[in-house]
Amino acid sequence: MDVAQTFRSANRKNRGTSERDERSVRRRRIPGHHEPVAVALFVPDPEGGQNVLRYAAGAHADKLIGLRRPAQVGIAGWVAANCRSVLNAEPVFDLGYRANFAPALRSSVAVPLLDNGTVVAVLVLYSKNLLAFTDEQAAMLELLGPRLAVTLADVAAVQDDLSPDPGPVMRLVAPGVRA
Repeated sequence: MDVAQTFRSANRKNRGTSERDERSVRRRRIPGHHEPVAVALFVPDPEGGQNVLRYAAGAHADKLIGLRRPAQVGIAGWVAANCRSVLNAEPVFDLGYRANFAPALRSSVAVPLLDNGTVVAVLVLYSKNLLAFTDEQAAMLELLGPRLAVTLADVAAVQDDLSPDPGPVMRLVAPGVRA
């Protein structure tokens, strides 16, 4: 049992609930809730006119890192260019044939991360279910967006202070694109 499981177990004992009870409560709170199977962070690269996938987690993460798409192409490109979220878009527009690897990715929610009117990145969650995401989930991600953007901008500033060019692998975020 890992540390997180130990804390959850102790918490349940204190409240007198079981793990099954907690799962059912979570599902009731978020109607239509489906777990995302992959997360991606596309970062605009203004010098190259591209969006670069700098961070990926979950399904296909190892195949997605470093993926480059022309600016304003795909869902992440549109979100970066228009500073608006997109709900339940088809992942194939961003990931191409990679979206069909098992488990196949069937829907996504993409949210711009803005810091002072500058697009720092586009956060995209992918699901294997069609129409997996709700308006409420997109709104929640939009509320988190500015905080995530500030954090990413701070990381970029620290990287710039440490090294003038940390290289393509270490560089998490590129200078933003004005909205």
